[in-house]
Amino acid sequence: MLRLLTRLLWKLSGWHIESLPPRSGKFILLIAPHTSNWDFVVLYLLKESQGFKAAWMGKHTLFNIPILGCFFRWTGGIPIDRTASQNTVSVMTARFSETSNLMLTLAPEGRRRHAPHWRSGFYRIARAAQVPLCLGYMDYPSKSVGFSPLIHLSGALKDDMNQIRAFYEGKRGKRPQNAAPIRLRDETTI
Repeated sequence: MLRLLTRLLWKLSGWHIESLPPRSGKFILLIAPHTSNWDFVVLYLLKESQGFKAAWMGKHTLFNIPILGCFFRWTGGIPIDRTASQNTVSVMTARFSETSNLMLTLAPEGRRRHAPHWRSGFYRIARAAQVPLCLGYMDYPSKSVGFSPLIHLSGALKDDMNQIRAFYEGKRGKRPQNAAPIRLRDETTI
């Protein structure tokens, strides 16, 4: 019933799918640009209408809110405590090693407002867990979504980031002024 409803809503939304990510396996799905709360709605409709099982990380305090916390877990949310005593990379690396099927969806910008650079967590997790990336976009002007084939990071950070930049060239979020430049704080070392 939910899939039928989300398929109908997807059709009514006017968005179209140019390509889809793999349906199974272990990988990190990067979504960029992430400039609006509407991104969650678009991705949720896509996920449910296509029957994907995707996970995402969220601030642990969001999961403590009654009803909303249950909804977040139901949609694939993984609560993350980002205090100094926790290590998100280690937690997610362990999560990948415990399963044979995990599509972890991340927004490398880390926020919906403008940031000076992307966060490097996706790169650190992918390298530590030895999982590939799938690059995904929502291009609001064309109302299209699409995904790359799986990309196995080489460890040559600058080359890997150049490949990522090339994929996202020309893709625009709902609020383009909020998009972060596709670069890490320090692209010489991770």
